[in-house]
Amino acid sequence: MCGKIAFILLFAVVSPNQVFGSCTTAQKDAILEHCEEYIKLPYYPVMLPSYNSVCCDKVRNVPGMDMECIFRLLTHAEKAKHSDKKIKGLRPLCPYHSPPPPHHMHQVVA
Repeated sequence: MCGKIAFILLFAVVSPNQVFGSCTTAQKDAILEHCEEYIKLPYYPVMLPSYNSVCCDKVRNVPGMDMECIFRLLTHAEKAKHSDKKIKGLRPLCPYHSPPPPHHMHQVVA
């Protein structure tokens, strides 16, 4: 019994795609890599990812777009370099649906 517990604990410590809630460290790493310009500190200037960006693709790949989960996976060093507010703010910036097309006014000639 003790051997099984030790194996489980060892696996949890060394697993490269460790799961924490609904996200993985691989997903966290992808967001840090592809969303760096949007989530890095300092807080200003604020840059927003476009809907079609690789950053938004990575955000949408996280189950439920759970950015709280991604933030919980950050190391202390990563937290010192990245804004929690910006990370958590990625979800509404990267919706699943396409953004509406630009609205153009057309003059109708009768």
